[in-house]
Amino acid sequence: MANNGTIFLDEIGDMPMHLQSKLLRVLQERQITPIGSDRIIDIDVRVIAATHKNPLELIEVGAFRKDLFIDSMSFQLTCHLFESALMTFPFFWTPSQTISLK
Repeated sequence: MANNGTIFLDEIGDMPMHLQSKLLRVLQERQITPIGSDRIIDIDVRVIAATHKNPLELIEVGAFRKDLFIDSMSFQLTCHLFESALMTFPFFWTPSQTISLK
């Protein structure tokens, strides 16, 4: 359990709506109930979430909860495509390497 620590949620943009509701409840109440238990556990965690999708577009089409986005959004870090980093940091790439990014 990540109590008093940090949990990383990768590809949160792919999370089904029913799980988004549960995650929102956990973030708001700061409590969990383990599977198969009726005991409630208070938690204190930091959450880092990542997605390759645009959350605002997901909200617009109804695939991501707006309240989860607003409650979980402290700051947004946008990473540029790796191709542009290759030009900035050419030591990551040698001419013999082939890179295909979509």
